[in-house]
Amino acid sequence: MLARYGIDEASLTDIRTLRYATDYDDEQELLIVVASYALQIPYAQVHAEVVTKKDALGLDLTMSVEQHGLVASLFEHHRIGLEKSIKRLETNQEKKKDAMQEEIEKLTAKIRTLKAIFGNLAQSMEKARQSILCAYVNLNNLVDYTGWSNASTDGADAIISAAESCVRLDPSTRQLPGQRLGN
Repeated sequence: MLARYGIDEASLTDIRTLRYATDYDDEQELLIVVASYALQIPYAQVHAEVVTKKDALGLDLTMSVEQHGLVASLFEHHRIGLEKSIKRLETNQEKKKDAMQEEIEKLTAKIRTLKAIFGNLAQSMEKARQSILCAYVNLNNLVDYTGWSNASTDGADAIISAAESCVRLDPSTRQLPGQRLGN
């Protein structure tokens, strides 16, 4: 089998510790997974027995020269795939971020519009309340109400007519209702 695959016996027993440089933590995890696959041993066992040193710059792995060759080639192959996957993920995340930002801007504009509408509604309601109050006072307490002659027998017309008349009234509180209607 050694002759068939071109492996010499010395390389099987030549155990060395080699440094594998990694750029970030994900690459270190990938290296351990690749070593686990190449050596056909569990991930935890690679972590405990094969990894001899781990720091921010990479990992030191102890195994045979043949195993180092296999792990190194698999690691470089998958490292490129991991880098492409991460770039694709970053691109997708950036697109999602831009879409979410655009949606937030749209919702913010809608909120501003709704707040303006609500503010206008509150002002309109206050004006309508004042107008109806004025009309009520005019219809119930004033015999010389000028809008009454314009109203039909229907009470709604009288209220509308009284409300329209109130809009033209002088809002001075120093005058009596009859004086406000005045002219």
